[in-house]
Amino acid sequence: ELGARTVGIVGFGVMGNAVAKRLQAFGPRVLAYDKYKSGFDGQYNVQEATMDELRARCDVVTLQVPLTEETEGFINDEWLQGWAHPICLINAARGPILRTESLHKALQDGRVLSAGLDVLESEGRDLLGLTERSPALTSLMADERVLFSPHVAGWTVESYEKLATVLL
Repeated sequence: ELGARTVGIVGFGVMGNAVAKRLQAFGPRVLAYDKYKSGFDGQYNVQEATMDELRARCDVVTLQVPLTEETEGFINDEWLQGWAHPICLINAARGPILRTESLHKALQDGRVLSAGLDVLESEGRDLLGLTERSPALTSLMADERVLFSPHVAGWTVESYEKLATVLL
């Protein structure tokens, strides 16, 4: 049902671009915000937007920013407030960008309708810590509005080869 929705992409680097490219097939209106990049208006039918424009128009928001000192904890109580209407939130970037407790509260009070989590706040860069479960994470795991995926979709023989090529 994405064709009737507006999808916001937060972060329009390599992964944000890849998401936008794939969204074309589903026909939603796509807005993208990137604090450090501009001039991508029209690419993959994306409308370059401010964060305020995303807050006013989006039904679905996907996070595609890298984990840095600036983005760690970026999605918190404050960030989750001020949307024009409840959103579906997807974190396919890095776990520590999204505060688990903040998402839990936003789901409870209706600011977030559903969530897709490909990563978790408790996972480290080495994926250790995945066995640690805060009360908020335990609650999210029991919530039918939250979908978890294992953050391994891209790990194939071919992806390792491409990664090695890029690193070289």
